[in-house]
Amino acid sequence: MVEYEKLKEKHQAMTLKLTSLESYLVKEDESFSVFQELGRMSKKYGIDYAKIVPEEVIGGQYYNRIPVRIHLFSTYHALGMLLSAMDKRGRMMGLWVDEIKMQGIRKGEQSLEEKEKYTVEVDLLLSLYQSKA
Repeated sequence: MVEYEKLKEKHQAMTLKLTSLESYLVKEDESFSVFQELGRMSKKYGIDYAKIVPEEVIGGQYYNRIPVRIHLFSTYHALGMLLSAMDKRGRMMGLWVDEIKMQGIRKGEQSLEEKEKYTVEVDLLLSLYQSKA
């Protein structure tokens, strides 16, 4: 009887953890809205995208992972604000940062307008985790 109770508790704990993890997955029909929200947040912080390239979907048994490469221009502060906002909305967005590559923009490499606006060029690799159910 004691063994049964232990197994029952373990099952309940695993079910609770599974439910928590599933809450991070985005439904297939919500994927586009995640990128719209990311665009709105980026605009709010004054970040400009040079290019957004979705890569091939990586299928899993229970979920799909969609890697997305983003090349953008920003300031260090604005990039930090965006990443912080993404982290705070983690469950709502379903986006995870896999890789960040940054380099400072040298004054000779910018147009006159960009000199005032941006201090960093960034390559991000994000993953969108999508529910199969």
